[in-house]
Amino acid sequence: MIAKPITDFGDRPVPVASVEARSSASGTPDDRASGRQRDMKLFAAAYPQAMVVRYSVRPARAEDAEAMSVIYNEGIADRATLETEPRTPAERRSWLAARDARHPVVVVESDGVVVGWASLNIFNARDAYRHVADISVYVARNSRGRGAGTMLLQRLVELGRELGFHKLVLAGFPTNAASVALYGRLGFREVGVYREQGLLDGRWVDVLLMERLL
Repeated sequence: MIAKPITDFGDRPVPVASVEARSSASGTPDDRASGRQRDMKLFAAAYPQAMVVRYSVRPARAEDAEAMSVIYNEGIADRATLETEPRTPAERRSWLAARDARHPVVVVESDGVVVGWASLNIFNARDAYRHVADISVYVARNSRGRGAGTMLLQRLVELGRELGFHKLVLAGFPTNAASVALYGRLGFREVGVYREQGLLDGRWVDVLLMERLL
């Protein structure tokens, strides 16, 4: 996948790719080009100090296991998940090897360094749920809030459509405001909250459910 520019506006990263997508959704080629230029001018005027960070998203490989385990363990340590057992490169390599074609894993790179990963996962093994995928998104601490998560989530949406899924779902913490806002920007809606769904560090925590129809 060709690298797409991400314009980082502090705690509200806006992908240039999404601006282009909105502008090119309809109309003639000239209309679409004009719309893209108009949108970019509006963003430039609104955010004159914006920083452009370039990322590329690609399928995960076995050699990514070490970086993926480090990133996953940061998420576990930061209590961004109900998972509590640290991961190792060997465990991640085995996990990658066991994936099937309909449930891919992707990584996002910046200057050749893996700074995040994401996956489409089996939601439920029952055949009636075969058109629903659960998603996972993890970003390295020093790359959070800079657009890497947006790139990963956009790619999962694209892959979900390509692979014939009807819906993507996720479960996260309602207290993780940055993640909830990111999913909302990418079209996910809040379905509900499981109250006291997990016991983490000796206390009960709620879990927010979100979904996006494709």
